[in-house]
Parts: sequence; C-alpha cells; structure tokens
Amino acid sequence: MSQELKQRAPATAENEKSPVDATKGNLVTVKPDYVIQVFYKYDPESKKNDPESEANLRVLSSILRLNGFVVNARADSNTNYLLLFVKLNDDAFEHLLKLSNQIDVLFHVKNTSTNTEKVSIAERLRLIYMKLTLTKEKGGCGIEVGKNNVKTIMPVGNIINLNNEAKNNTSRLGKLFRSPIRKENERFLRENLGSNYALYYKFVQGYVSSVGCIAVFGILAWFFLGNFSLLYAIINLTIGLTCYLCVYGLNLKSQRDWNLKNVSKTEIMVLEESELIPEWKVLLRRILFVPVTIFCSIFLFCVQFACFLLEIFINEVYVGPYKSILSLVPTICVCAAVPIITAIYGIIAGKYIAFEKNPTSERQNKSLLYKMFSFSCLASYSPLLITAFIYFPIGYALDPYLDTIKALTQSISSSYKYVPQIPTLDAEYKVNNLRMSSQIFYFMVINQVVGTLTEYALPIALSKILAVPKIASFLGTPPSAKDLDMKSVDEPEEHEFLELVRADLSKPVASIDADYNQHVTQYGFLMLFGPVWALGALSCFVFGLIQQEGDYMKYIKLARPSVPTRGESSEPWITFMRSLLIVGSFVSIAITLMYNRYGSMEIDSFVGKSSVQTSWLTVIGGAMISSILMQILVKSFEMIIQSVYDVEEEKKFNHEMKANKIISAFASKKEHPSSTDVDFLLQEVSTLQSTY
Repeated sequence: MSQELKQRAPATAENEKSPVDATKGNLVTVKPDYVIQVFYKYDPESKKNDPESEANLRVLSSILRLNGFVVNARADSNTNYLLLFVKLNDDAFEHLLKLSNQIDVLFHVKNTSTNTEKVSIAERLRLIYMKLTLTKEKGGCGIEVGKNNVKTIMPVGNIINLNNEAKNNTSRLGKLFRSPIRKENERFLRENLGSNYALYYKFVQGYVSSVGCIAVFGILAWFFLGNFSLLYAIINLTIGLTCYLCVYGLNLKSQRDWNLKNVSKTEIMVLEESELIPEWKVLLRRILFVPVTIFCSIFLFCVQFACFLLEIFINEVYVGPYKSILSLVPTICVCAAVPIITAIYGIIAGKYIAFEKNPTSERQNKSLLYKMFSFSCLASYSPLLITAFIYFPIGYALDPYLDTIKALTQSISSSYKYVPQIPTLDAEYKVNNLRMSSQIFYFMVINQVVGTLTEYALPIALSKILAVPKIASFLGTPPSAKDLDMKSVDEPEEHEFLELVRADLSKPVASIDADYNQHVTQYGFLMLFGPVWALGALSCFVFGLIQQEGDYMKYIKLARPSVPTRGESSEPWITFMRSLLIVGSFVSIAITLMYNRYGSMEIDSFVGKSSVQTSWLTVIGGAMISSILMQILVKSFEMIIQSVYDVEEEKKFNHEMKANKIISAFASKKEHPSSTDVDFLLQEVSTLQSTY
C-alpha cells in the first residue's frame, strides 16, 4: 500500500477493521475485474478523512467483501477520490456462471463453458457487472453510479488487451481493410467487449461495402447521366435493397455462428415481481404513446417550416442592408429550436418508458430508440423534403403576393417606431434553383466533416480541457487539495497499469446506438435523395470507411472502456433501415420523376410558373408502384434469407433427409417372399364373383 493511502487509512487502533483491504497483492498479478471510483474527501493538511465519506466507504467495502469480492484501494490523481479495484473470487464466479448457464438453458441458448478459465473476458466482465449492480434482493451488491459516493464503475479486466490492441492497430494501419484483419477485429471485440460491439462492426462492414457499390455507379452516372437520372435512381434503390439484405443476412449469420439466438431473453429483469404486467399491456402502453409522437412531430415540422419561411423572406424577398448577417438568423433559430424540442421530447419519452413497465433494460432502451428515431429522421430529412415537395413545386405562387408583403411590412414599420423600413422585392419573384444542390452538398459533405471531427477530435480536446482544475471545479468536480506526483505515490510495478486506468477514467463514454444512428441516417439520405446528387454516395463511402475504422479505435483507445454486453442482433437499427428503404423507394422515385428533365443542368426557376413540369399523377403513380414493388421484394428476400440461416429450419431439413435415406434403405432391402399361391387366390376370387 502506498504511503499516501497509509496516511488516509483510519487510526492504528482500527487498522484491523480498515474498510478497505489493500494488502491482497500487486494489482498486476491480482488482475482486478473492475475499478470503482468513489468520492472520499481527505484533507492532506490535517491528515483527516471526512467521517461521512469514511462511513460510506466502510459500507461499500463490506458489501463487496460479503459478495465474494477482493478489494484493493489505490490513489486517484485527485485527492478527493479513491480507486477501489475489485476482483470476484473463483468460487463466487463459478456459482455466478452456473446461474447464467441455467438461465440460458431455459431459453435454449448454448451454454458458455462451465470451466471458468475458458470463459471469455467479455463474458466474465458482463456477469461480474451484473453481480455488482443487481439489487441485493436478486443476489447482487446493489451498487449504483451516483449514489453513496460512487462516481464511476469501469471494467479493467480487459484494459491491458485493449491497450495492446490499440498499439497493434496503429502499426497495421495500412492493412485495416483486409478481410483477415477485419475478422480478427471482430473476434477481438467479441472476446473483450461482447457481441454487441462485434455485431456493430460486422454491420458497418456490410453497409460500407454496399455503399461502395453505389458510389461506383454514382460516379458513372455523374459523368454520363447527370443528376435526377431515373436509371441511376433504380440502380441506387436496387443496391440499397442489396445493402439492407446484406446487413440482414450477416446479422442472422452472426446470430447462428456465435450462438446468440434468444440471448436477449436471458437478461435479468429490472422490475420487481409485483410490478410485472402482461406483454399485451406493455404493447398497449407503447401504442398509447403514438399520439404524443405524432403531435410532437407535427410541432417540430411546424417550427422547421416557420424557420424555412423566415429564411425565404430574408434571402429572397428582403432587399435591404445587412442581408448577409440577417440570413444567419433562420439557421440559428433552427439549430437552437430542433435540439431543444428533441431534448424535451426525449425527457417526455424517458418518463413514459417507466410507465410502460418494460421488464428488462434492453427492452426499455429499444422502446426509447423507436420513439426517438422518428424525431431524428424528421430533423434530418425535413429541410430537403420541404425544398423538393413544397418550395420548387409551389414557390412560384409567392409572386402575386409581393405587393401584399410590401404593404404589410410598411404597415409594421409605420405602426412601431423602433421598427425601421423593411425594403422588399417588388416583382418577378423566382425560386432559388441552387437551393436543393447546396442543401444536399451540406448534408452529404459538410455535415459529415463536422460530425467526424466532433466524434473523434472533440472528445480528445474536451478531456484535455476538463483536466484543467479550474474548469473541472466549475463543472462540479471538487478540485484536488494538492498536485500529486503519481509516480512517487504508486508502487513502481503498478504505476503503468494505474496510469492507464486513470487516463481511461477521464475519457468520454462511447454510445454504440449513436454510432448506429450515424450510419442509418446516412443510409436514409442515400435512399431518399441519392438521385439529387450522384456523387453523394462517394462521399458517404469515404466517411463510412473513416467511421468504420475510427469507431474500432474509439472503442479500444479513444473512449472509456465500455461494460461488455451480450446482444442478440443489431435491432432495432435493421428495422429502421428497412423502413427508410421503403420510404426511399417512394420519395427518390417521386423526386426523380419531378426533376429528371433537367439532367445535368440546374433546376429551372420561372416567374409565375412551377419548376415541376411532370404531372402529379405520373409522379405519385410511379412512386407508389416503386414502393409496392420494394415491399414485395423486401418481404420475399427476407423469407429466403431466414430459411437459409434458420437453425430450426436447417435441423428440419436434415431430419427430412435422414428420413428419406431410411426409407430408401428400406426400399432397397431384399424381402423374403411368402408362400401365397397366386393362381389359387385368383380362382377363389372368381368363385366369389359367381355367387353375386
């Protein structure tokens, strides 16, 4: 134990009852499973501990000891915190593993090995985290982040593997896109972070490869067909269908190969037995939230549309001074309003989740994702949908009302002294024919550049900024009483390991759902608006490759090590892809039929005349046919893929083949003839007939 910790331990008379057993051995040889960062206020001047902190620590360490955990305490770089390293003893883990296997058997999940030494690190850490956080009534420790001075629970059993993999990954940077390397990455994620992360990595591989195919055809279309090509729109949807089916098939294949079927059913319930309700009631409560979603979605769209009208007025009707500055107002409004409305809706949805009574945390999360995805889509796709289906088709109708707008602005200026004169356009209003192309370029390129920098560069910068004591103190982290030289505080053989742990504790937490959302939203842009800019797929492919390998590095190095989880599939994100594909088959074909007459040229704008010259019957009819065909194809191919990867179907087929072989063997067997006299039998039949 370091000198710093010896000073912080209770008085000598109480050393035998110290709340933390720090004498169990070197951390490098003990190989702890988790670190628990706890608030433990200490005054280095008076050498005294805060009594409340000491009492909480005593209770926490006693609970851990009673549940079979060996506890070691080490210093944090902030004197107000302690690091408790915990390791579950072999007997307790063996009992926990048997319990998990018994639950798996109930749902026909293939058991993990009963040999504790053959269990993967991810599975061990998953089970131990369950032990740490389950309530005491269910056999756990009942530890909860944010309560009883517990700040963070972070896995460290895989921290050495993650650090070594990060070094190896950097050295083989040029080989990352080779198939063997990717397979090795999948295996590493599955063994160290759990199947959820491996499934995500496989999902991204299938998605990015398919987008690469769209990009090739997009480049050809750009040179030979131009934008809004009907042929490219059909190719785009066809490869989009292939992309979805590829992801869908890979998901089922992984589920079969990794024995993941039904693992979601084995999750421990978070509700008490008295709180459980029948499944149909849970579904009914989910349905009851649909009107709230519809109302909030309409409200969000109205706010976006109001910002759109303000933008049109400032950019295309207003002709006064400071136009370039005023044009930023609508953008600021929409950038401020959409996140606020989404956050409020998210709070409402989160509160409602508790009312639904979903029995497991995974089902709670999926229910929330379903509620939030519709909002995410509306926020992402509404600007382009407004431009394509409202602005260009009927924007010309504003021209006759220019005099009315001018009179209204003059009336406002004369009524309010503080409002200056607002000069507006007098006549010949035309829509901005570059609006859609500039929007699609922003969403396909600029937005993804900003998103990539935000995802990978910003967390690193934030971790450096938050390490500044004054900033950390302003954000609620109590400043350290003094600067510690951790090299002198730590034991020499533990220092490198402890520095890894402290560095990881300061890193941001990665969200796998946020990463899924990026790719699925990008897929939606390609399916809905791919024909608008044929090179959009190339942009998505490039950023997809960056994110594919960037996310791998994020999970093993840039972000805080995640608690390993065991997932069954990439749902509900595959369902979201399916929905966007079907909606895209309508929207993209409709947009193409509306504007394909322009080809490589910009969309024309006219005074008193719509930019859309195609009849609406043709547009809606063609889009409806496309949507219906897409639904038929999706359903048909899903059934085929399910039959290919369905384990039960495969067993049934094998049993049928065995039965057929048995019958064939029986048929080929030489039989011993009986002694029946056929001629005498026929004579008897003839005699019987003569009596009729």
